[in-house]
Amino acid sequence: MHSFFTQNWRWLATGALLTLTSSIGQTYFISLFADDIKAQYQLSDGQWGSIYAAGTLLSSFAMFWLGSVIDRLAIRTMASAVFFALALAACFMAYNQNATLLIAVIFCLRLFGQGLSTHTAMVAMGRWFSANRGRAIAIAGLGFSLGEATLPKIIAHLKLSHSFTTLWLWAASFALCAIVAVQLLLKHERKPDHGPTEDTSATATRSWTRREVMHSKGFWLLVPLLMAPGAFNTTLFFHQIAFVQSKGWTLIEWTTLIPLFTLTAVASALVWGYLVDRYTARRLIPWFSWPMVFGLLMFSMATSLSHALIGLMLMALMQGGAATVLTAMWAELFGTKHLGANKVLGMVLMVIGSAAGPAISGLAMDSGISLAAQFPLMALWVFAAIVLAWRGLRHV
Repeated sequence: MHSFFTQNWRWLATGALLTLTSSIGQTYFISLFADDIKAQYQLSDGQWGSIYAAGTLLSSFAMFWLGSVIDRLAIRTMASAVFFALALAACFMAYNQNATLLIAVIFCLRLFGQGLSTHTAMVAMGRWFSANRGRAIAIAGLGFSLGEATLPKIIAHLKLSHSFTTLWLWAASFALCAIVAVQLLLKHERKPDHGPTEDTSATATRSWTRREVMHSKGFWLLVPLLMAPGAFNTTLFFHQIAFVQSKGWTLIEWTTLIPLFTLTAVASALVWGYLVDRYTARRLIPWFSWPMVFGLLMFSMATSLSHALIGLMLMALMQGGAATVLTAMWAELFGTKHLGANKVLGMVLMVIGSAAGPAISGLAMDSGISLAAQFPLMALWVFAAIVLAWRGLRHV
């Protein structure tokens, strides 16, 4: 692992930078400002969730068309363009005063943050690495973990002394600095055959077109599982303030648990990355989501912060698996020639899930159904999705 990192640190650091910068458009970051947004625009939980869902859903449609652009561009060019657009989106959030434009703000943040920043990172790892693809994806995903571990605590404290506008302008500045960093890191674009330990044995025997993937029965049986992490993880963190308040905890207490969640996710991603390289993603797809089933059930019964910590750690085990297994799956099952066009299908499904989850959950909360009461139903979805995925792999 040490020699792999030292030989490829520039490209691995680029992946981690992309995933870290995607934080600006991730749910856990945006939701930290939920109270400010709801107060400023006088929104209920359901209304805010619906606006967020609409912006996120629209971004998934845009992702469907923009995701394949990366197949024709160098990663350096794509990453710089995405970072610049993300900086503009953060400025849009900082200065917007019009409630009718809030959907557009969310659309831009989700498209260029959660969507294209993540997509660019994972397509880069799939394109640049073959035999060590699992490890590369796991290391690139450390940017997610770094953001999740540090930003909630930082923002929670900074909100005590800095304005909403200032914090979003700082986020925009970070995205602009990331452009400079990626230009320095990617003076030379890596090619898969440049790595001394790389081979093509772990890739699919042929490269499927997007049309072929979408006409495959196996793909559609995988859809519920592809949607689950985005839907339910996003729901938890999107409504985290309401969930924490319903339990009688404070946001500061809750955010002290997040670093442990992140450490677990990091360890999980590295282990799953090793397992992908050893056993292949195909064999691991039916297994990585089981911790989510038990984590959701734990949240439904949680009466203390220790229970919440167990639930978070179980969700983290799943998150590490989703970040590596599902990302490696696209190159492994469907090849790398059309990787950008094909993997964007997974991104679109994840984004649709992350749009639908908070919206449906928010409306249920407006109707008097607590988030804790919704968690068992989410667990049931994941269980059914695992069964369908297991059957779907027979058709791919």
